[in-house]
Amino acid sequence: MHRRGVRPRNERNEGRLVVERGPQGSFRLIYLYGGRRYDVTKYFLENPISPEAPPASSGQLKVENVDLKISENRTAHRTDKYEVSDLILRRGQEFTIDLKLSRPFKKSEDVIGVEFRTGEHPLTSDGTLVVAKMVNKFDARQWGFKVASSSGNNVTLTVKSSANALVGEHQLDIVTHVTKDGAQEHRFRKGLKTTVYILFNPWCKDDNVYMDGDAEKEEYVLNDLGNIWYGTSRYLGKMDWNFGQFDAEVFECVLYLLEKHLPVKNRNDPVLVSRTMSAAVNVQDEGGVLEGRWDGDYEDGARPTSWRGSVAILEQYLKTKESVKYGQCWVFSGVLTTVLRCLGVPARSVTNFSSAHDTDRSVTIDNCVDENNEEIADLNYDSVWNFHVWNDCWMTRPDLPVGFGGWQAVDATPQETSEGIFQTGPCSLNAIKQGQVYLPYDAPFVFAEVNADRIYWSCKWNYGDWEMTKIRTERSSIGKNMSTKSIGSSIRHDVTDQYKYPEGSHEERVAVRKAIQYGDRPEIVEDEVMSKDISYDIVNKDVLFLGKDFEIQVNLKNNGTVTRTVHLTTNIQVCYYTGVFAARIKKEKQTHVLTAGQSKTASVNVTVSEYLDKLVEQSQFKVFLLGKVEETNQLIADQDDFRLETPFLDVKVAASEQLRVGRPCKVALSFKNPLSRTLTGCTFTVEGPGLTKPKIEKFRDVSPGEDVKHEITLSPLNSGKRTIVADFDCHQFENVMGSLEVNIKA
Repeated sequence: MHRRGVRPRNERNEGRLVVERGPQGSFRLIYLYGGRRYDVTKYFLENPISPEAPPASSGQLKVENVDLKISENRTAHRTDKYEVSDLILRRGQEFTIDLKLSRPFKKSEDVIGVEFRTGEHPLTSDGTLVVAKMVNKFDARQWGFKVASSSGNNVTLTVKSSANALVGEHQLDIVTHVTKDGAQEHRFRKGLKTTVYILFNPWCKDDNVYMDGDAEKEEYVLNDLGNIWYGTSRYLGKMDWNFGQFDAEVFECVLYLLEKHLPVKNRNDPVLVSRTMSAAVNVQDEGGVLEGRWDGDYEDGARPTSWRGSVAILEQYLKTKESVKYGQCWVFSGVLTTVLRCLGVPARSVTNFSSAHDTDRSVTIDNCVDENNEEIADLNYDSVWNFHVWNDCWMTRPDLPVGFGGWQAVDATPQETSEGIFQTGPCSLNAIKQGQVYLPYDAPFVFAEVNADRIYWSCKWNYGDWEMTKIRTERSSIGKNMSTKSIGSSIRHDVTDQYKYPEGSHEERVAVRKAIQYGDRPEIVEDEVMSKDISYDIVNKDVLFLGKDFEIQVNLKNNGTVTRTVHLTTNIQVCYYTGVFAARIKKEKQTHVLTAGQSKTASVNVTVSEYLDKLVEQSQFKVFLLGKVEETNQLIADQDDFRLETPFLDVKVAASEQLRVGRPCKVALSFKNPLSRTLTGCTFTVEGPGLTKPKIEKFRDVSPGEDVKHEITLSPLNSGKRTIVADFDCHQFENVMGSLEVNIKA
């Protein structure tokens, strides 16, 4: 496998023109260059020149040497962090080239063209073949160059690509000829062996991904380390994630995905690029990067909770060209953030807590129970995930009405198909906020995730069909604490207000009604007014820790003037973070008599022995509260989710260690086993952008209650401020994480 900047060459065939004969006397002209074949038949029929240098003459203008000024240009284009040796440019921005010619340049007679080719069959008609010509004034949507200086045989060109240029890999030639009396003489082509890459440019005001503010671009384009939130709406957890978009293999993999999944002529449009990459990251269609799995069986791959960055995933995919096992939503999001930032599209990972999954396109979430307060599985197709992670990317939307540019939601987690493919977005956040779900792409699904009403139904089987009675409508239980990393810090930034108006406000209710009208069940709009003299709510507890007993409490209050009898059922379950049932912990029925105005707390205790053997990944729980008031038949329905906190992984470097590039140093990792049982299948993982490749070390079994200590030796790759990201994983629990910022000296 070759790497970018270290491309094997076949010197014998380099730059050769080959004639291939076809049927009935036809032929094709194939240009062999850089290990690729270019069909240039049409080009040479339109431009009858020879690729070989003509015989020497006094009028001939030849390019003897080209200096792409790679270091200078990459610094100016903010691409110097990419760990490859080629020229990487951002479109719509000037760059310089130094030419050494065979004689002094005569502006009145000599013509220079800077030619860029991309794709297998470069054509001027679709923009895959572009010749930048000398201009007096640059045009944002045109390629061109100016002669910056000319001294003797040396010429410096200032070249500017179109702000709408195709992104990806390009080949560069310099073409020269002399004109006399309007005719071309002595045409010469100088082919370069250096590949040039063009990326989107958030610094260019004419690029569709332009983003104002240097701090914003530093965060959403150049930052290769971030944070992703997980857990529940009341128990938020944070993990560090190594995006690693500048890694050499990551860069090569992203370009491979671009070439594999998107026609070259569409690679200038960030709408199509982001939409296509949301599909390319998952395996559901045409063999993408990651295979998702949510059933807890990961024997033939890696546990989704074991990943702490995108680098190892993309490197493995590049090497094998086979989908990597396994991922879940935060892994899909982390990889998509890497892919988009690598291409120059501003992107962020966003976590939505209490995230709805609407399966019937009603833009509501329906929960159905029978007369015995048991859930009806055949009717409960919709679900609410404790959290779901997707992406926002920044761009204008010329395909939409004015006002719908800016942040756009895209999602690589395969949930529902869109246009027959598992892809989601880009969907304008402003369209979601306004309830304008008819705008592309996938707005009804995204709207339901963040702002669906949750409707509880009591169902009775009657004459071959379900008779459904609405218990209540929750208008504010979906879409909580939407979280992303703050600009310039690891503090959580709440972006809920970018997706919806304040819960219960007039604007928010208008948006919901508007969205439901475009759903498949527009008749479900508002909740009827019902007389309810018993109020109730599940108590929000402080942090609950893994390995400890805990208690569920429900506050009841009789707001009426007469005594009420409340029959209450509390059902406590272990579930996957997607809301899917895993195991029942306890179901307890209680009856409480409340006199007029009385308040009472109903409690259910859960011990470690009741839940420990039933845990699944991320230690997620759901509480379902169902009941009835005997005297009035008032129905009670509520639910809550929570998780148990795992230990924190302490990361330290000995004070005596001198952290220098290439010099081995020891990183100390420690935590305490919170369980009264042995931990098995233990591993430690350490990585960090610009610091070290992902490093996984197996560890022995850990005894009950043991204070665990382990050292890993690293040899830093680059100088400057870096972050060590560390993780401990075992069969019993996960998400034991820690990080440490260090300063590496050159």
